[in-house]
Amino acid sequence: MRVILITLMTFLGTVASCPGQLTLVPRGSVWRYYAYGSVGADWFDPGFNDHSWPGARAQLGYGDGDEQTRLFDDAGDAPATLYCRRAFSVTNWPTLTSLTLRVLADDGVVVYLNGREVLRRNMPPGPVTDTTLALANIETNENAFAQFGIDRSFLRTNDNVIAAEVHQHPAGLHDASFDLELVANLPIGFPTILITHPADGEVVASGPIAITAGTTDPAGHVTRVWFFADGVFLGEATNEPFTFTWANPVPGRHQVSGWAFNNSGGYGLSPPAHMQVGTAAPIRLTREPYVQCGSSTGMVVRWQTDWFCDGVLRYGTNVGALDHAMTNAALTTEHEMKIGALDSDTTYYYSVGSRSEDLAGGIDFYFRTSPTNARPVRIWALGDSGSANQNAMDVRDAYYADTGTAHTDLVLMLGDNSYGNGFDVDYTRDVFNIYREVLRHSVLWPALGNHDAGDSLTQPDLSSAYLNSFSMPRQGEAGGLATGTKLYYSFDYANIHLIVLDSFLSDRSTNGAMLTWLRNDLAATDKDWIIAYWHHPPYSWGGHDSDTDYFQIEMRERVLPVLESYGVDLVLAGHTHAYERSMLIDGHYGHSSTLQPSMVRGAGRGRRDVEGPYRKPAGGLGAHGGAVYVVCGCSGEGGAGDGFLRHPVMAANYGGYGSMVIEVDGLLLTARFLRPSTAVDDYFTIDKSALPSLGPRLQITRSTNGAALSWPTSSPAFALEAAEALPPLQWVAADETVTKTGRQNVVQMQMNGTNRFFRLRAEP
Repeated sequence: MRVILITLMTFLGTVASCPGQLTLVPRGSVWRYYAYGSVGADWFDPGFNDHSWPGARAQLGYGDGDEQTRLFDDAGDAPATLYCRRAFSVTNWPTLTSLTLRVLADDGVVVYLNGREVLRRNMPPGPVTDTTLALANIETNENAFAQFGIDRSFLRTNDNVIAAEVHQHPAGLHDASFDLELVANLPIGFPTILITHPADGEVVASGPIAITAGTTDPAGHVTRVWFFADGVFLGEATNEPFTFTWANPVPGRHQVSGWAFNNSGGYGLSPPAHMQVGTAAPIRLTREPYVQCGSSTGMVVRWQTDWFCDGVLRYGTNVGALDHAMTNAALTTEHEMKIGALDSDTTYYYSVGSRSEDLAGGIDFYFRTSPTNARPVRIWALGDSGSANQNAMDVRDAYYADTGTAHTDLVLMLGDNSYGNGFDVDYTRDVFNIYREVLRHSVLWPALGNHDAGDSLTQPDLSSAYLNSFSMPRQGEAGGLATGTKLYYSFDYANIHLIVLDSFLSDRSTNGAMLTWLRNDLAATDKDWIIAYWHHPPYSWGGHDSDTDYFQIEMRERVLPVLESYGVDLVLAGHTHAYERSMLIDGHYGHSSTLQPSMVRGAGRGRRDVEGPYRKPAGGLGAHGGAVYVVCGCSGEGGAGDGFLRHPVMAANYGGYGSMVIEVDGLLLTARFLRPSTAVDDYFTIDKSALPSLGPRLQITRSTNGAALSWPTSSPAFALEAAEALPPLQWVAADETVTKTGRQNVVQMQMNGTNRFFRLRAEP
């Protein structure tokens, strides 16, 4: 029979603001629990109403005799699954540097923090119900706490909910135990690992090879090392010295890497060590040349070789006479050449190799520098493309067929560019091999996805392959403001300003480095179009719910107000493995249920040949004029059906696979969702060429030295006129100098003791 439970006054713990180690949820806390069979599918969400659930102090369980609260006298009355929830508050989130979870669970457990799964132990993958059984019966150390590090960003300021479901194995139904502790600011470190034998660049004889890794760990000890060759798992070692014997290495050149794991859940990734087995062979390309970080006056050309050599880049405007050359005498496998002093909007041909041989060149190896003025621009955007499978190749081939001989000006990747293990060879396979033809001559501008960082916010090594594979304009050399980081940046192309943000690793606080830079960068641009992209979509119901996902919520609440205040036109994202596309909207920063008609600036599908395009003013007058938000996370991953619910802001939503083709011509932007079949399932146009219905507003800012008059740029432009009195005898053109600052016209006025009156007039 069931026992009488302990009744307590409160179920809400509060974390005070204090330095050092903090216990957010102590052992022996009071938990709401449900032990009566099936429960609602949303039981772990923060908003779930658990007031009808009883509450009691952990350890919860039965059958062992050491429980603080015994749930059942007879184990035969107990279901196979126990559900537990606890609320707690965090008032000092910025001071929390790490988060550690300690769990006692017999037998299997799944833990959720604010609706997101953060731990699965001794449980099968996939959906979990009350009838799902644990993988094994825990008898040894069943009352021991296991420790795990989890991402601190899963926490929220103020109210939080942690939830756990404990599942039994058929052989362990006679007992059950649960307790949990959540601690912040523990001194958690990560192991470092380096392949020490063979040494980087060593030539070894054919036959079995002993691969050895050296490790260090500041906060524990390394328990095992996994070894990989060319991204393929070889085996593991569990004792120092960590050595694995590769029995039958194929003669040739290889990259050997390792993962090290410590006893507190931390892990580290080694840089690759290059090894040659057997007789030397001619140097070959492991990555064909690809162009990066393009601007109106410069370009970066990169390539990779399978062995160490010097590098030579030849280039010129005539493919038959490459009359310029650059040489790097350093012996390396990673070759990166930055060319300067180029002419804008000009095609250059190039070849790459060493001083002893050419490795690639010809009519297909060229690049085109960025234009500074408006001209037709063609953009290809892919999201979650890094699967390197047939689906990705079908999406690619459809675009190649669609574009034909037309030049692709920009290639945008929206994150999750590789689904590998974070190795250099993964990006070779998932990006540079799959898209080699277009990347020879079109600049790739990537955004970081969670899989590009190993899906970890705490382990710095896991994003290194992504960061090392690409050259970004950290110093503002492509038209935007300098960021000093590869994680987010901006660049100009023709009359477009493009902004690439990091929705995973970087601080997303309103006064943090990224958003501070974003405001300054937007204030500085005078381009006709603003296109922004990152990985986590601010609006989505296609697999990742933007009403509950922490990253999506923060990007919507914090980033969108900044972008829209400067007139962003198009926002692209991936992450959800489907296609979703909004109407022209502005000002919707909350839950999906809070969308108001006033936030929809252009309803319908925006199809130029049907109901007409979306229209908004040009220049600074377009601030808060509306933007289209697109989710295209189906360029490799995907395959979702078309039956998922449409988010209220969306005009279209589709499952399956595809990519985006975006064309900008003057003040007209047209975008298409292109299927592998080359069918176009969705398209829309934004037209900024129409006359604005309202003129710009003249702002006057007074100071002790005078006054500044300012008004937004627009099409048509507005000129400043002055008069000495009202009503005026005559309005005349103001003789002060007009300075253009970003999308604002500014006139500085000196104090002279006389009254003057001003107005704006549309120029013909």
